[in-house]
Amino acid sequence: MEFCEGALISDLKYLEENKINKHDVCRKVGQLYSQMIFVNGYIHCDPHPGNILIHKDEKSGVVKIILLDHGLYKTLEDEFRVDYANLWLALLKPDLNEIQVI
Repeated sequence: MEFCEGALISDLKYLEENKINKHDVCRKVGQLYSQMIFVNGYIHCDPHPGNILIHKDEKSGVVKIILLDHGLYKTLEDEFRVDYANLWLALLKPDLNEIQVI
């Protein structure tokens, strides 16, 4: 176990005081989950705001997303990952016929 310094992702005052862009935080969380699902093949199953911290390094200014409570993960089968990727592609097109097939 390790201590991680940061504020809850829902702490808008922390984001404002540290000049952290909310849209950048959303993008980073999306990238984090995309990496887990599509690249690594697993997912953190308890991602509520109390389990996600934001930390801005004072020296570098780098903003980090920190996941807490690693007690529940799910390994995702390759078939599910491919279907899920295809669903997102169909949603972004949008292709209603493909969405119904998936």
